[in-house]
Amino acid sequence: MDDNILVAALEAVLFAAGEPTDKRVLCLAIGVTIDALENAIDYLEDHYASSESRGLSLIRLQDSVQLATKQELFEFVERALRTDAPSSLSQAALETLAIVAYRQPATRSDIERIRGVQSTSSLDLLIARGLVYESERLDVPGRPKTFRTTLEFLKLASLDKLEDLPNFDEFQKVISNQYESEPNQDS
Repeated sequence: MDDNILVAALEAVLFAAGEPTDKRVLCLAIGVTIDALENAIDYLEDHYASSESRGLSLIRLQDSVQLATKQELFEFVERALRTDAPSSLSQAALETLAIVAYRQPATRSDIERIRGVQSTSSLDLLIARGLVYESERLDVPGRPKTFRTTLEFLKLASLDKLEDLPNFDEFQKVISNQYESEPNQDS
């Protein structure tokens, strides 16, 4: 396949997908090897990164890639797509998100023990926002659910993988920049 067609096909598929797409799925859809796909990904990533006049960036999330708005331009998109739903997370939700991120898999009782308060509404909000999901159940009495962060969390925190999590203070700054804190809703 011609390199220009490969790059154009990759860009079209990623644009249409609108979410992280596994590299294996991309190889099958476009009909190329992983090496050819990686070369096209590298090219697109460099193309978007090297041009200030482009509004997109290519991001890598574990074994997936996605076209996304450049971080410095997100405020424009947010204003254009603003809905009635509040976009910020409460301090309680930020605390809960941090606990899940750093302790995952974390149970509700782990979170509540660390925070010292009930955290059901914060967990529900984080699940609704697609930042946290219910994971496996532990093989202990009561079989409690565990919670883990999502790829959406990785994007929000500008991380490629969980191992890239910064120390807690740096993490809190990144998340707070993305979501302005609103009044604490569930102590």
